[in-house]
Amino acid sequence: MAIAEWVFPNGQRADYALFKGLDFYGIVEAKRWDQDIAGQMAQPKEYGLFVKSC
Repeated sequence: MAIAEWVFPNGQRADYALFKGLDFYGIVEAKRWDQDIAGQMAQPKEYGLFVKSC
């Protein structure tokens, strides 16, 4: 299951949080096809810090 606009404790929102049943599985951060992905890596790295603490 995917839940859109997942809110982290600091108020930031990931595009999608993935669950397998009730277990958290991962985060998907979607970008437009014409955006520079390499220039956007700080945001998902920060999300990783919150995921580890959940």
